[in-house]
Amino acid sequence: MRVFTLLLITLTLNSACKNRLSQEIDNKKIVEHVEVKKLDNNHWRTYTDIVIDAPIEEVWKTITDWNHLSNWSSLFIGIKGNTQNSGKVIISYLVDGKTYDTPHFFIYKEMVEFGWSDRMDGSFQGLTDNHRFRVEKISENQTEINK
Repeated sequence: MRVFTLLLITLTLNSACKNRLSQEIDNKKIVEHVEVKKLDNNHWRTYTDIVIDAPIEEVWKTITDWNHLSNWSSLFIGIKGNTQNSGKVIISYLVDGKTYDTPHFFIYKEMVEFGWSDRMDGSFQGLTDNHRFRVEKISENQTEINK
């Protein structure tokens, strides 16, 4: 389920960026990689990357539009709070039709990465939520996103 959700996020993000730039999507230019590793009984690592046919500035603008995360993510609804590095934020998730708001300390480096990595409370108590979205310029019209 988690792999499917991450794959859906990356494909939707690719589509969101491309739709801003062009109505035509050429799937032959999408290069993606999804990897899930079981580290122990209760510890998994999921890694995804995707190459998007859009300039890094356009990709960054799309993925950091906190009010419209749901345009490219089926899981994240929004980010509210201090989105500066080390700021306190509330991340809103949609899981199985229910909305969950979880507090995190934000990680932010302009045009490089954003995310969070800390223990969760409430319904997800005991889990560490480590989400990092990193962007890398491949060429003038291609950007790689690592998560």
